Amino acid sequence: MQCLSLHIQPVLLLVAGAQIITTATYQASYDHYYKELGLTADEVDEVLRKSLSLAQKAVQKYVEDYKPDRKPLIAASMGPYGTLITTSSG
Repeated sequence: MQCLSLHIQPVLLLVAGAQIITTATYQASYDHYYKELGLTADEVDEVLRKSLSLAQKAVQKYVEDYKPDRKPLIAASMGPYGTLITTSSG
């Protein structure tokens, strides 16, 4: 069901009038995914590609089902580098 909501929710935002949707990659980084999740660089590449692919599919579905004359944009969501280098110690 999670994949379904990732696909449907952006479409609903577009139907509501959004002109741009973002990927679900805020604060995603190779370093974080390696340290926290143990992913390799190739696996991180795949995660980032999948996030973009989901956004592209949402735009495609919106164009096919609702507005063939309007193609919304996709923005890659990138967090600030400072969050990567800070610690939780404050």
